[in-house]
Amino acid sequence: MKWLLCIVFIYSSSLLAQESLELIGERLFRDGRFSKNFYDASLGQINQELPSGVNLGQSVSCFSCHRLDQDFTDSGRMRGYNDDLAITPIPYRLEDGRTHTFRNTPSLIGIGSRFTQNRFSHFDGEMDDHKQTVLGNFTGRNMGWIKSEKNLALKQIVKVIKEDNGDFYLGGEFGGAYSKVFLGVDPEIPENIRLPRENRLDVFSASDEDIIKLVEKCVDSYMNGLDFSKDENLNYEGSPYDQFLKVNSLPMSPLDGENINDYTIRLRNALSRLDSPRFIAKKYFNSHQREFGFNEKEWEGLKKFFNLQSSGNGQCFNFIILVLLKWNTMKVLVMVHLIKSISLKILVIKAGLTFF
Repeated sequence: MKWLLCIVFIYSSSLLAQESLELIGERLFRDGRFSKNFYDASLGQINQELPSGVNLGQSVSCFSCHRLDQDFTDSGRMRGYNDDLAITPIPYRLEDGRTHTFRNTPSLIGIGSRFTQNRFSHFDGEMDDHKQTVLGNFTGRNMGWIKSEKNLALKQIVKVIKEDNGDFYLGGEFGGAYSKVFLGVDPEIPENIRLPRENRLDVFSASDEDIIKLVEKCVDSYMNGLDFSKDENLNYEGSPYDQFLKVNSLPMSPLDGENINDYTIRLRNALSRLDSPRFIAKKYFNSHQREFGFNEKEWEGLKKFFNLQSSGNGQCFNFIILVLLKWNTMKVLVMVHLIKSISLKILVIKAGLTFF
């Protein structure tokens, strides 16, 4: 019995520790004081409202682009930590003249899923791991900084963490001053925000590097926690597709030690043996303001997706296998594609044709 109580205590402590990292990460994710606009407009005053006539909304945070409920009152819908634009606006800087990113804002839901085989970030694989996007964005053009200002942006992060007094910008909602929350010993800190001992930090004696590492860890933990609804076995359960797999006793996730590629093949084989599927009736989803289910039409689409009508693999299925390859292999494939494209361009030019 003592061993059981010990296991329960350790498990509960682990959950609280993870929750504290995620909640502090959420505050950092939403804090606009790391942006170049705030740096310029605040004149070094971290805990004061911006001067009259200066729009705090121009002080970009991660939450400015990875939107959730900011538009809820207007549209009645929630977003998935993304925007609805083809390319995302960024603060204008005279030095480079840019007004938009090269891509739109991808959803963050599921970015840290335990089923993710590769953690490269952005749809073009700009970064090897989405953890790199924390400092990449806190010190980058999305926040209004240019490359030559990276060290200045890092100093702004440290300044906000050290000088924040907890009275401004989400402090009351998330445990008070960053310095107090990072130290983790004040009895007034809510238990779900209290950092575990191994992550606590005295920001006034710590190095700038250690402060920045903890900021990065908290925001990364927050992003990893943005996931779809899961059951007690940590299998996804929120969508009609998830429920369809469950009621038909189909594999819902990889086995221990099984990679995503092998799981996908095992799922396809199981689907091919399903003669009399049980369907999921439509229900209304408030978040989407429409009904979803998994019935005959969806079943027919799934069969086409996996090409279950023939012995060969379908195009969609082949594409799944391709994108589930390890990132190093993907880089080789992309390089081969680029080489082929360049070769084609040379051949077309030699033929005297116009190349588009």
